[in-house]
Amino acid sequence: MEFEQGSRSQGSENLLFHRNMLGPLSLLRYSISLVPFLLLRYQMRQPVNRAEILTHVVSCHRNFFPAIFNKTRECMKLVFGTEMKKLNTIHRSYILVPAVGLTYHGLRSDVPGVPKTGLLIMVLCFIFRSGNRATEEVIWGALCKMGICVERRHYIYGNIRRLVMGDFVRLQYLEYRQVPHANPIVYEFLWGPRARAETTKMKILVHWAKFSGLDPRAFPILYDEALREERRRQA
Repeated sequence: MEFEQGSRSQGSENLLFHRNMLGPLSLLRYSISLVPFLLLRYQMRQPVNRAEILTHVVSCHRNFFPAIFNKTRECMKLVFGTEMKKLNTIHRSYILVPAVGLTYHGLRSDVPGVPKTGLLIMVLCFIFRSGNRATEEVIWGALCKMGICVERRHYIYGNIRRLVMGDFVRLQYLEYRQVPHANPIVYEFLWGPRARAETTKMKILVHWAKFSGLDPRAFPILYDEALREERRRQA
């Protein structure tokens, strides 16, 4: 009898424990469900508060709101290149802005309403990782490894070549030039003047490290270079 009571007690404790836990897949699913609402607010350049976000969370999971909200913020930053800035502490209101200091909202393209800033950040990172210059082949190859192939239309970013050449280069976030003395002719990408003015290597590295699930110091050569740039800017 004592054994049965102990088993029931243990079972009740386990049930209570699981009711207060949200598995990683469920957390991701509920976080993604908030994305369309937040993208609409980003497109309209309107702030959002905690109460509004809560209306989009299933009532039985509102106890997990902090975890869901933080995961949603992470998804928005890594996929779309946007981050939530706190506007008002009392009313818990936020505004979505481009990440890493950029001013490019990335809404004007052949996939309207979906920010493309995340792709720009990735390309800036590839250039930084490649010694501050990267050939077309390197950029297209790196993107293709992530499932973003220049030959195919992407469901978020649309026509990749048109976006990179038509927006990123035209808006001076990227510089596109012929490699001197290369035979056959090769073209390369560098950071453009607008990228150098708006963001830093450290911000790009921190973003990439977060995307990779690592600490920025896991890339010691890049981290040291980014740190030197930070010190030069502060001097």
